Amino acid sequence: MPILDPKYIADWYYLVPTLDPNGAPRLLRSWVEKQEQTLSNEPLIQGDIGTHVMNVKGMKWVNNIDSPVVIIDYVSQGDIITSIFDAIVADYNAQRGPTFANGLTYLMQRAEIVVNADSGVTCSTSYISSEPGIFTSYFGPTPFDFIGRTAQWYDTTFFVEDIDTAIGDPNGYRVLNGKINVDFQIKENYFQGTGQTPTFSVQGYTVTGEIEIVLSPEYWNNLIITEQVCGNFTYSLSDSYLRIGGCVESSTPGIMLQLGSARLHGSVERKMISGQPTTVRITFHSYARYSD
Repeated sequence: MPILDPKYIADWYYLVPTLDPNGAPRLLRSWVEKQEQTLSNEPLIQGDIGTHVMNVKGMKWVNNIDSPVVIIDYVSQGDIITSIFDAIVADYNAQRGPTFANGLTYLMQRAEIVVNADSGVTCSTSYISSEPGIFTSYFGPTPFDFIGRTAQWYDTTFFVEDIDTAIGDPNGYRVLNGKINVDFQIKENYFQGTGQTPTFSVQGYTVTGEIEIVLSPEYWNNLIITEQVCGNFTYSLSDSYLRIGGCVESSTPGIMLQLGSARLHGSVERKMISGQPTTVRITFHSYARYSD
């Protein structure tokens, strides 16, 4: 009977970030690595209208990964195995500062974190690099014994300091649905005599999102958009973050993505529907900026 060799089955492999000195596996649903080269036809007065000459520009590698966030119980190896949310937090914190680790070979271009009751907590990220291999794949079982489950809405807390303090809830809002986008502006620089691959520079980054939270109507007015008036600047000044795990019932600190210390709300939608919790959905733009 013909049987496909297990070496063709992705689930028989585990992935280790190439730069990880601990050789710790990262649990992902998919990893797609693509080499791209910019090409275009150069039309000339050449005797026919076909393609005789091409422009050959820059070349780069793009990696896309996506996965549910995983909460892991480490049977015997300690806190070693990580999921996609760990990677997003680590790369976000590294890239928004003025220095990078020597030997860094890839940059995160974007990250999206989605929370809802149907699919739990899922993330996708895109990386750009001048060379292949942000992961090393190994065939066969990992040397680390673990079990776990996917993160769900009840593991997720959206904390906004000024509002949470006002309503006496130090643990933050419970998130029903939401999406957070982190986008880095990365420029490709080409210098004479340095080859076809670019030198990358991180030019800036933004944090935006929309979150639907459970909130009773008595606190709805804490989230209204305040009108700007002549000579004054009105905004929300408070620390905010998205945390997975680390709730009151948990003995672990969880993983936290800082969303900035100030923000402006693009829209606020308050909602009452029979048979459902009272909710507020906000869209926001964060004043995300570096601090030591």
